[in-house]
Amino acid sequence: MVRLKVMNVHNLENRLRIIVECDEYGVLIGKATGIVAGVIGQLATNPQYFPISFTKWPDMPNSCFDRVFDEILMARFLFRIDRPMAKRRASGNLREKWKDH
Repeated sequence: MVRLKVMNVHNLENRLRIIVECDEYGVLIGKATGIVAGVIGQLATNPQYFPISFTKWPDMPNSCFDRVFDEILMARFLFRIDRPMAKRRASGNLREKWKDH
C-alpha cells in the first residue's frame, strides 16, 4: 500500500482512483477519509472553482459545484455509495469548508 498525500491526489495517473468506504448512512469511513477531506478543503478555497465574488453558498451557481464533483472528485475517488448520496455528502463538506474559509 502506497501512502498518499493530499497534494499528490491531483497527480494520479489517468483512470486511477482512490476507493472511499462509507457506512450505511453514507458517512465516509476508513483510511481515505482524511484524503477526501483534504482535497475538498483545497477545492473549497480555490477561487478558480468557487469565485470569491459570492458571499453566500446559496448564491454560488450549481455549475461550480457540478464541475468540481464530476471533473475532480469523481475522477479521483471511487465512493462506495450511490452517486446522489456521494454528491450530497461532497456538497455539504464543500459548503462547510467554503464557509469557514
